[in-house]
Amino acid sequence: MEFTKNDIDYITNHGLTIEEVNRQIEILKSGMKFVELLRPATIDDGIIELTDDKKLYYKNKFEKDQYFYTITKFVPASGAATRMFKALYQYLDNFDKDNPSTKGLEWFFDNIKKFAFFEDLENVLAKLGYDYEQVIREKKYDLIVHLVLDKEGLNLQAKPKALLPFHKYLDGYRTALEEHIIEGIHYAKDNNGVNIHFTISPEHEQMFNELLSKILASYKKQYATEINITYSFQKPSTDTVALYKDNLELVRDEMNNIIFRPGGHGALIENLNDLNKEIIFIKNIDNVVLDNKKDDTIEYKKILGGLLMDVVEQVQSFLIMLDDANLSEIDLDEMLNYCKNEWQQPINDYIFSLDKMEKIDYLFSLLNRPIRIAGMVKNTGAPGGGPFIINDENGDESLQIIESAQVNMNDHSQKKIWDSSTHFNPVDIVCYPYNYVGEKFNLLDYIMTDTYFISDKSFKGKDILALEHPGLWNGAMGYWLTIFVNVPLTTFNPVKELKDLLNEGHCS
Repeated sequence: MEFTKNDIDYITNHGLTIEEVNRQIEILKSGMKFVELLRPATIDDGIIELTDDKKLYYKNKFEKDQYFYTITKFVPASGAATRMFKALYQYLDNFDKDNPSTKGLEWFFDNIKKFAFFEDLENVLAKLGYDYEQVIREKKYDLIVHLVLDKEGLNLQAKPKALLPFHKYLDGYRTALEEHIIEGIHYAKDNNGVNIHFTISPEHEQMFNELLSKILASYKKQYATEINITYSFQKPSTDTVALYKDNLELVRDEMNNIIFRPGGHGALIENLNDLNKEIIFIKNIDNVVLDNKKDDTIEYKKILGGLLMDVVEQVQSFLIMLDDANLSEIDLDEMLNYCKNEWQQPINDYIFSLDKMEKIDYLFSLLNRPIRIAGMVKNTGAPGGGPFIINDENGDESLQIIESAQVNMNDHSQKKIWDSSTHFNPVDIVCYPYNYVGEKFNLLDYIMTDTYFISDKSFKGKDILALEHPGLWNGAMGYWLTIFVNVPLTTFNPVKELKDLLNEGHCS
């Protein structure tokens, strides 16, 4: 595509190159590339089911060895809470002042006193000269909803999900951010204290700082530990262009400047790559629970962490031996069987018939990568991605976390495989980004670049095609050494809608 001098300056100032923008345009024009599902990952075929003895061993290992590593917890927290309040906005759109009713939002009004923000709401009402019961008697239901959402009230719609009141306690409430801190105290800890890294939006930084200035000192005192909170922002250079759907022209603003859009959570692989920590726990901002529900979460974080330590030690041992190349065929077959049986790697049968040097090359390539252990929960029908075995670009079987958008659902056989999945991805990951000689991998070298997403959006009433980078736990980690582990549903308590805060893990 031909660009004007203004275009070139605009692209360069945004941190992108002409080559990258052209690449994005070609992707949008050519359309989605679907993955080829071979089968769902299941227990003993891609997913490890740990015995009670092994769980205890890995938990103890983590507790014993965690201070030999640098550790942090990585929490994507830049998202707004727009989706959470969708039902409230729909209610207001349909509200009839001549015939006020709670219809469509009965669950909200019936349970409103259970929400952590209710006391703040009462205070706002008091300042306006109301009490809650009075407002309900007068059927001013829309007032309540407006005060929850708008800046005249609690202004929850303007806050990132991380800073929303999530859980009610006897001494007040905690936000999602606070729950991550409390949870992280129990496992995201090394010799420097508790380390938690949040990716946030620049416009929310002041809000984050204000909350931390209020709560951090008391948490440090209460738990007698140093708590180190760091931030990073999604880089402008990871933004993407969009095309109008009808003519495939670049979307531009009223000044004829190219519109750049955030490139999805896959862009955060850059932020992850900037962290200089050996063990990194990854967890979504909304997957937290009340204190009396945290035991399983903490236990399995330690189990996954201990398993990672064990895998790292074994991988390093294997790679040192492979580097030496003084191995017999029997030694190499034992390594292959260990990877296949202990770590549930989908190693094709033909690999065992390769000659000695080919086996060494294969094993070295398989093992000399960043490592991730990913917990998987039983599929209960929730929307989202899951663990599958696919064909990679070399024709080898590969363990991947796949989203529905990556699958051609018009292909009956592919949809059948998708529907037969037994497990769901809760984003419960622990990583090790260093090689066997202690050098940090460049994580950008391990992205499965063809697994981008193209979504239908709109801009000023016109349909557009928007590009997202390969998802952080999808293609952005596509070429990592991946190990899936079965974990209990009790460790997965996401809050996607406001209603979810009434579920057992969030509401006492």
